[in-house]
Amino acid sequence: TGAPAAAGAGAPRPVSASSRWSWRSWRRWFLWGLLVLLLAWMLATLVWLAARHESNEIQTSLERAAASAISDLRYALERNQQSLEVLGMGAAPLALWQNQATVLLRGSRSLVRIEARDSQMGLLAQAQSPYHPIDWEPSARLDPHGAMAQACANARRQGMPAYGGSYFQPYSSGQGAELLELCLPQVVAGQVQGFTVATYALQTVLADTVSHSLAGNQE
Repeated sequence: TGAPAAAGAGAPRPVSASSRWSWRSWRRWFLWGLLVLLLAWMLATLVWLAARHESNEIQTSLERAAASAISDLRYALERNQQSLEVLGMGAAPLALWQNQATVLLRGSRSLVRIEARDSQMGLLAQAQSPYHPIDWEPSARLDPHGAMAQACANARRQGMPAYGGSYFQPYSSGQGAELLELCLPQVVAGQVQGFTVATYALQTVLADTVSHSLAGNQE
C-alpha cells in the first residue's frame, strides 16, 4: 500500500477552473490596459503635432502680415515723398506753394507740417495740418542738434531725401505725439538750392497703414 501513496504524492496537482479563469481575466485586462495606454499616447502625439502645426501656421501668418505691413508703410511714405517733391519743382510763387501744401496736408492725416526752406535753412513758407494742433517754437526748429537739422544735413550730404530721428512733441491741447522729420533737398545742377521739410506723426502713420494691413491678414 505504500507504493501507490508515494506515486500519488509525486504527481502534479490539477489546476482548478477558478485559477484558469483568474489568469485569463488578468491577461485580458492587461491587454486592454496596454491598448488604452497606446491610444492615449497616440492621441497625445496627435495633439502635439496639431499644436505644432497650428503654431507654425500662426508664425507664418504673422511673418506674412509683417512683410505686408512693411510694404504698405514703404508705399505710403514713397507716395507722400513724390507729392512733396512736386512742391519744390519750378519757381512757383510761395503763395501757390503754400496752397498746394495745405491741400496735401488735408488729404494726409499722417503729415503734421510742411516747410519750404532755403539753402541756409531759413524759413520761406510753411503749412500746418488742421488735425494736429501744435504750437511750434522757431528756436526749437533751428536747433542744430535737432531732428530737422540732422535730416537736412544728411540730405545735403547725400543729395537725396533723408529722415531724422523721432522725438516727442507736445500738442497745445495738452496731449502729444511722436514725430519724424523728412528732409528733401532741391538740387539744381548739383547744387542744393533749398529744402522741403515734412513732419510725420508716427502714430497716425502706423494707424493708417500698418494696422489696416495686420487686420486684413488676421481675417
